[in-house]
Formats: sequence, C-alpha cells, structure tokens
Amino acid sequence: MYRAPFLYFAGDLQITKSTLVIQSSFASRNVVLTAEYLSTQSFSDGSTVTFECMTGHRPVNSGASKSVTCQGTQWTNLELRCTRKSCGSLQDFLNGRYEMTGNLFGDTAKPVCNKGYMLAGKETTRTCRDQGWDGRDPACESVKCSAPPAIEHGQLENVPLESYAYSDAVSYKCNPGLNLIGQSTLHCSEDGTFKPDPPKCFAECTQPSFASRNVILTAEYLSTQSFPDGSTVTFECMTGHRPVNSGASKSVTCQGTQWTNLELSCTRKSCGSLQDIVNGRYEMTGNLFGDTAKPVCNKGYMLAGKETTRTCRDQGWDGRDPVCEPVKCSPPPVIEHGYLEDEPLESYAYSDAVTYTCNPGLNLIGQSTLYCSEDGTFKPDPPTCFAECTQPSFASRNVILTAEYLSTQRFSDGSTVTFECMTGHRPVNSGASKSVTCQGTQWTNLELSCTRKSCGSLQDFLNGRYEMSGNLFGDTAKPVCNKGYMLAGKETTRTCRDGGWDGRDPVCEPVKCSPPLAIENGELVEVPLESYDYLDAVSYRCNPGLNLIGQSTLHCSEDGTFKPDPPKCFDGCPTPTVTNAKRIGGKSPPYKLGNFIQYKCEDGYEMKGEAYIVCRANGWDPEEPSCNGKTDENTKGSSFPTWAIVVICVVLGIVVAVVSLVYVNYRKKRSL
Repeated sequence: MYRAPFLYFAGDLQITKSTLVIQSSFASRNVVLTAEYLSTQSFSDGSTVTFECMTGHRPVNSGASKSVTCQGTQWTNLELRCTRKSCGSLQDFLNGRYEMTGNLFGDTAKPVCNKGYMLAGKETTRTCRDQGWDGRDPACESVKCSAPPAIEHGQLENVPLESYAYSDAVSYKCNPGLNLIGQSTLHCSEDGTFKPDPPKCFAECTQPSFASRNVILTAEYLSTQSFPDGSTVTFECMTGHRPVNSGASKSVTCQGTQWTNLELSCTRKSCGSLQDIVNGRYEMTGNLFGDTAKPVCNKGYMLAGKETTRTCRDQGWDGRDPVCEPVKCSPPPVIEHGYLEDEPLESYAYSDAVTYTCNPGLNLIGQSTLYCSEDGTFKPDPPTCFAECTQPSFASRNVILTAEYLSTQRFSDGSTVTFECMTGHRPVNSGASKSVTCQGTQWTNLELSCTRKSCGSLQDFLNGRYEMSGNLFGDTAKPVCNKGYMLAGKETTRTCRDGGWDGRDPVCEPVKCSPPLAIENGELVEVPLESYDYLDAVSYRCNPGLNLIGQSTLHCSEDGTFKPDPPKCFDGCPTPTVTNAKRIGGKSPPYKLGNFIQYKCEDGYEMKGEAYIVCRANGWDPEEPSCNGKTDENTKGSSFPTWAIVVICVVLGIVVAVVSLVYVNYRKKRSL
C-alpha cells in the first residue's frame, strides 16, 4: 500500500511516487468526497470511494455512478457531474425591483427602489443559497426630505414645511441689494436630501471692466477681484490712447452689486503720416497707435542692411528712415561643363543680363540668360549642362524598354538600354539587335522591329461559324450560329491574345420558340404546344363575324420568337355622329372593314375635315369631319346683298337682249 502526504480532489486521482495527483478533469465536475473518506489520505488497491455534489449543486444525471475504484495507482473514471442549483427569478416587489447577476447558486440580487422611493433600513443584497434565496423582500417607502437649510443674508421664498415629498422644490432669495451666487431653486432628490447645494448671498461688486472704452484700472486696483458696496475705483487710458474728452470723470462707484457709469472714453493716438524716403516710400496700414509702415525701395534700389518695419508707438513712430542704395549684383556663379558668353564683371547694375553656353555636345537645362534682380542676385537659377539622353521610344516598331529601364527618365552618355517586343508581338527578324546606346544626346538606331503575332484562323464549330476581324493579336472573332440555331448562354466574342485565342467554342442549340401569344376575340387554329422548332408555323382565326387584320400565319424565327406580330380581330367601326350634315354616299350601319361614308354639310354650314371617310383596322380614316355654322367673316368676301343680285340680273338681261337684237338685224342684212 502507498501512502501519500496529502489528498486534493481537484479532478481524476493519480498516484505517483511521492504524492497523490488529482487530474484536473474532476474540478470541473463540482464534486467532493463523501464525509467518510475525507480524512483518509491513502487507499489500497481495490478501494472504492464515493463522491457527492458540492453545496448548492445538483447532479446533471441522477443515475450517474458516484463512486471510483483504485486500480493499481489509478482511479477509475467518475461518472457523476454536478451543476449549480437554480433559485428561480425574484419577482418585483412593491415600489421596487431586483437587479440580478443571475438565478443560480452564488448569484446575487440587489434591491432597487423605483424613482421617488428609498429603501427602509440598510440595503441588503440577497444571495442564491443551497435552499433558495436568502433574506426577504425589502420595503421601499416614499422619499421624504427634511426642511432645507437656512442661508446667511437670505431666506426661502415660502414658509418651510416639516418634510417634503420627492421632487418637491424650494426657492431662495437674498436680502435686498445682495447677489445670489449658485442655484436659487433646489429639489428633493432620491437620497432624501435637497440638491444642488444651497446658494450664497453677497453684497459686493466684481472687478469692473470697460474694454470697449480702451481703459484699464489704475495700478492700485488691478490685483483686487471684488469690492464692497460703496467702493470707488479709477481708470486711465490704455497705452497708446488718449481721452476723447479730457474733462470726463475717471472714477466709478460700487452701488450694491452694480458699478456706476464711466464717463472716461479713450481713442488711439495718431503718429502722423511718414514722408517718402530717398529712392523709396512707406507702405502704411495707417497712422494710429499699433499701425505699421513697411519701407519699400524704388525699382533698381535695395535696402542697405536688414529691412525693419516701423510701428506707431505711444510716443510716435519707432526706428528711423532706412537707406535705399542702387542694386548691385556680384558676378554670377560658374557652372560645370559650361561658361559665360562674355567676360564676367566685378559687379552688375540692376537688370544687367548674362548668358551661359554649354561645352560642345552637351545639353543646357534651364534658362540660358539671367538678370540682376531687385534683391541683388541673378535670377532665375543658373542652368546646368548635361551630356545625356532622355528615355528612348520607338513606338512605331511595337517595342518597349525592358523592365529595368522603365523608371529611368535620363541616361548618361555611353549608357546602353535594351528593348523587347510589346505583348502580343514577335520580332520581324529574330537576329536583330535589341539594344541602343546614348551617344552625346542621341540614341543609336534600333534594329529590332516587331509585328503582331498570329493566332491562326478559327475553324467552324458545330452548327456555327466565326465572323473574324482578322487573326492577328487584338483581332476578334464573333460566333454566329447557322439558321435554325441559336447560342446557348451569353454571346462572347473571342479575342486573339498573346497566348492565342481566348475562350472556347460556343454551343449552338436548335432554336425553340415558346407558345405564341393569345389574341383578343380570336384563337389558334390548333391546340398550342409547349415549344416549337425553327420555322414551325401556327395559324390564328377570329371569332365568328369578326375580321382578321394582319398575317394569320406566324413562323418560329431565328431569335426564338414568332414573327410577324400576331394579327388582330376587328369588329367594325362605330357609327359616326356628324351633326348638321347628311350622308350622300356609302351604306347605312353597321360598318365593317372597308365600308365608306361620304358627307355633305347642310346649308349655312361649312365642313372642317374630309367628307369621305373609310373604316380601317384602327377606326375611321381620316377622322370624322364636323359641320360648323358660317361666320360673318366667312360670308363678307363671298356673298352679295339681295338688291345687288337683282341689279346684276337686270343688267345681264338687258345685255343679252341687246346682243340678241343686234344678231337678228345682222342676219337680216346678210339675207338681203
């Protein structure tokens, strides 16, 4: 038998040479040894011990074995597993509720009263124990506040009560002439006290300020922040200011909590205008205290020494007039691999120019000519001379620089770079040189020239073919199905890429048409099928007595639809109603397709529209006319008064009689 120095049940038991080790898995089972085994530290082979749930726990499986047996130096597995007991949820109590961490063994429930109520006695948190929730429901009683505190130099606006209910308010006021500092109104709060803290009453003035008058307190008052009633203080003008009225009072007095009005008001002093300086002038923001004057020299002159802006101070303008001397530039700088076209001078006057030249075969980068500028330096910056080439390009040869040279924009004399064919291109001559060299500022000629790769022609595919723009890189091939077939899925144009034609041959499947559309007042001659093959035909007929307009027979077309559009069944045209008119041609109702009517307006009416209309598939063509009464304006130009007609008829009768008489006499003379 092995004796262990101690026994700790935190999991499965395991005996070693020096101690009894308990595997961690038992700890999670929430179990303890029953009382009869707790004092035993070692067990002989074959011993059996029993476990039970820890306080506040219950078995997960009531039928699970509670014992383990010592086999050699190991205990058998324990089936028993326990979980925390539930105490159930606590119901809200009168005027309160519980804030619970949970309802299992060890969880807690803190009582909280509703607004306006507070716990009677000490707050006690309840705990879920082995037998259920400990303690009992607390009592929440209405919040009551004692009378609010009295304040010095002030009182409550109303007579205080012995106690106040939750949220009741009280207001304070100060004795006449005193300032109330803080909140005047307090409320009875949840903890049975008035909040916020009561205010205070003061009879004093704070430090006065009249900033808009440009004044400050005299020195003896500056450090004092509050003044008792009756105090008098004096003001003076701020630095750089003067009184607007020299006789104005400079003092104010504290009366209760307010200062009397201040008469003194000040304005900025004037320094006067500065005269122009020799070969220069001032750029001034103004001439009053605080304004500035910046000296500016005339063109061709510059300030001798450091530029100093002058300021209008309390006693006038500070500083003195500067000196503007003629601009002089030192000789311009020497540049590498270049020189001045003329011999340099010891100094140069304003706007004098110098010009640079590069050594033969080099590039001048920048401005070749510089000028002596207003600040005594040559501008712009001097140029630089380079023996280099810019990045080469031979786009017409369908080539690009190899990757290692693409990010470089300039190359020194003697540099060599290599080209390669653009994507989708191949060399025209595989033995041509791919490199060029920078010689001075020029690149040597490039032999390499590339042409588009060929992808070859695409063969016709089952029930279709390709319409190709070509077979070289970038060309496209559009799949087209034979008549009676259509592409399965989305049409995808194939493109000749660097590695050949992309994509794959599409599938052309036989054209199928869905059943044709039903028509109003008509039907198909035969029972419709679920689908139709290419060129299959269907025929329509109209209900008895109706006319069929359009094609009666439709065919399943290449795009999977029946064509042409289905016909319509026509039941004739409605009888027209043309007032103030009569029918002078055509048949009487009803009117079928092709029937016509001709109208004539009654006397005194004129027609608007066409007199002859025909019944078409879409109704009367043209639209029905209308007969409108003639207006005075319509008759003025075309009708005569009755008397005029009578006169004309009489005249015409006389003319006819005269002509007849002359003719008769002429015939008689001829017969003689």
